[in-house]
Amino acid sequence: PHELIKRIQMPLGWHRPLKEYCDELGITFFSTPFDEGMVDLLEDIGVPFYKVASYEITHYPLLEKIAETGKPVILSTGNSDLQDVELAVDTLLQKGCKDYVLLHCVSQYPARHEDMNLRSIKTMREKFDCPVGLSDHTMDNLSVIAAIALGAAVIEKHITLDKRHPGPDHSFALEPNELAEMVRTA
Repeated sequence: PHELIKRIQMPLGWHRPLKEYCDELGITFFSTPFDEGMVDLLEDIGVPFYKVASYEITHYPLLEKIAETGKPVILSTGNSDLQDVELAVDTLLQKGCKDYVLLHCVSQYPARHEDMNLRSIKTMREKFDCPVGLSDHTMDNLSVIAAIALGAAVIEKHITLDKRHPGPDHSFALEPNELAEMVRTA
C-alpha cells in the first residue's frame, strides 16, 4: 500500500497553485495531510480546515499537530471502533480543536450496502454531541440519501473524470454527471 500511495499522491508543488486557482473560482481548497510536515505546508498556504483520513485516526502526533492549528477538523472513522474514535476526539480537544465533524466510513472499496451500518451516524452524534456525516464508497447514491435522512451533516464521495482511469479509486468514484445526480437527488 505504501508504494501505491507514493505513486498516486499529488506532488507537493501543486498545492499552492491549486489553492490559488480555487480561490479565483470561489472554491474552498483543503487537503488531507498524512504527516506533520504536510500540516506545515497546508498552514503556509492557508487551508481553512483539515480532513483526517480513516487510517490516520490513531496517528496521534498528526492529530495533535492539526488540532494545534485551532482549525475545524473532519475526522473519518473507517477501520476504527468507538474507543479509537473517542481517543482521537480527546486528542483533538486536548490540543485545541474546538470544532470537528465525524464521518462514518466503511473502509471497503467499493463498499457494499449491507455493510454500511448507517445507524452509526446516530450513535456517534449522540455519543460525541457533534455533527456526523458519511464518507461513502458505494457504487451509487442510496447510502448518501439514507445518511441524509438520518441527519448526516457532511457527505464525502470520491469523484473522477472517468471510471476507466487506472488507480484504486476510479472504479467506484462518481463521474461528473453522477455527482450532479447525487446533488439533485439528495
